[in-house]
Amino acid sequence: MDFWPALGLLVLVAGLALRLQPMLTVLTAGLVSGLAGGMSLLGILETLGEAFTRNRFLAILILTLPAIALLERLGLRAQ
Repeated sequence: MDFWPALGLLVLVAGLALRLQPMLTVLTAGLVSGLAGGMSLLGILETLGEAFTRNRFLAILILTLPAIALLERLGLRAQ
């Protein structure tokens, strides 16, 4: 049994324990798991892109939240 792809879990736990950027930590853990599992870099990017397009509604939510936060910070509610 091959446990090298589980190395990404170690990267994830270490990154979150060190309070690094969560999105960057998750992306790095995914890359480490993919490379340790024998995938090419292009294959990993294809998998991420396919998951992104399949879950489009989640992407819309993720993209609109920063815009709403920026508008709130600039005083939208005060207007």
